[in-house]
Amino acid sequence: MPIKCFYLDDEAAPTVEPFWKLIEQAANRQIQFDYQQPLKDFGEQVAIIKKAQPDILILDLRLNENPNGHGEIADYRGFALAQELRTRMTERKMPSVPIVLWSMVSKLKQSYDKDDTAHRLFDRVYVKDQEIISQPHQVALELQSLVKGYQLIAAERNKATVRFHQMLGL
Repeated sequence: MPIKCFYLDDEAAPTVEPFWKLIEQAANRQIQFDYQQPLKDFGEQVAIIKKAQPDILILDLRLNENPNGHGEIADYRGFALAQELRTRMTERKMPSVPIVLWSMVSKLKQSYDKDDTAHRLFDRVYVKDQEIISQPHQVALELQSLVKGYQLIAAERNKATVRFHQMLGL
């Protein structure tokens, strides 16, 4: 069964489609992207992600630069959305899934690199114009591994006794 990836980016589909298509092809269609542009309303966006029940979530860093198909611009960034989703996952209001950050190198240097508090929100960070283009097979494998890891932890968490060494296969 393919991995369901919810991809949120404020760039128009023709701009970002080449990136996700590289990953889908590298994964032999075992990863399927559901691309959307962010909604203006933060709460509505959280509800849509929760309803989609993705296996993995990929966020762009700056969700508030370009208008969506309705001409609206989101008033939040990827950091804020990731924080809210992590909180809901911790509270078990939604399943825990990996959250990955995809952005351009210039935007990462401008915001992400300077904000140490945001680094723990994301399981992995990829530069769209670098790793995605130059190493799509590696990125696809890492995304699949993240999903499998989260699923294993979730399955073990539901057992009566969780033994950390068993989760590691020791």
